[in-house]
Formats: sequence, C-alpha cells, structure tokens
Amino acid sequence: MTLRQIINNSDRPAPPLVRPRSRRKVRSDAARKPVLHVVMPGMEVAREEPKQRETVAAFLRRTGWATKDKKYGWQFRKGLPTVLEINGEPVLRKAWRTTRIAADDVVRFVSYPLGGQGGGAKQVIGLVALIAVSAFALWAGPALFGAGIPGMLGTAAIGCGGVLLINALGRKPHVRD
Repeated sequence: MTLRQIINNSDRPAPPLVRPRSRRKVRSDAARKPVLHVVMPGMEVAREEPKQRETVAAFLRRTGWATKDKKYGWQFRKGLPTVLEINGEPVLRKAWRTTRIAADDVVRFVSYPLGGQGGGAKQVIGLVALIAVSAFALWAGPALFGAGIPGMLGTAAIGCGGVLLINALGRKPHVRD
C-alpha cells in the first residue's frame, strides 16, 4: 500500500499527478485580473477582463473606453484626464501601443474630474473680483454714508450688490431648447 492510498483511505491505486507541460501553459490557465477604470476619489466605472497577449491600445479599442484622436491621442469619455497604472507604476501614453497586459498585472485607468462647468481662469477672475468688491465696500460705505450704523448698512449694501453683480456677469446665458 502506498502513502497516497493510506491518506485517501482507499484500496484502489491513486491517479498519477498531472503536471502542466510548460510555464506558458500555467500562465494561460491562470485567472486573468480584470482591468479597472476608476474615477477619483475611487468610484469604479468599468471593469473588463483583458485577452491573452493584448496590448493596452488594443484593449481600449476593443472595450471602447477611449477613442484614438489623431491630434490629441487617446481621449476618454467626457474628456477626463486619465493615467494608466500597471502594478502601481504609471505608463506613458506613447508606450500603450507596445505594452502588453500580463495575466497577473494589476491594471487601472485612473481619471481625475476637472470640477465645475467653468474654466479655471474664470474662477480665478471671479475670486479676485469678490476680493476687490469687499475691499471697496469697507472704505466706501463709511465714506459715502458716514460713521456708525448708516456706514455699516452702506458697506453691507455695496458688498451684497457687488457680489450679485459679479455672479450675474459670470454666468452663462440660459438658452432653452
């Protein structure tokens, strides 16, 4: 009686161990880790399993997560700036065409939202204008309406009026369809 028969508690002979023929066979049989598309601060928006020996560019073409623009390169939906991380390391876009996704790679496309509808310059100009209105209101209220309660009310009126004016000028016109 062999050791395996004793362990299995049976009288019949144990089947021979089946070993894979090569490392390539082992890698192809291994479960592939899915590729994730995450929008920060961590919301998963897509998950897809890559095919064997697939490049990053071929994966994006197949899944439709991004489109290739001749002028700007790979563009993700809604124009979000996106970084590719393979095993925690960023990969440059020019290498996406040749970089293959291995079965054990941890691949994430991380998109960063731009925030707000307006551009960054518009927000900066609005902030500077609000600071200017508050500085103007501090000295114009007492100068125009005198000291005491009338000066304070004048300062408040100038400040509120300036803020309302800046907000009205900074908005996009509402167009009905």
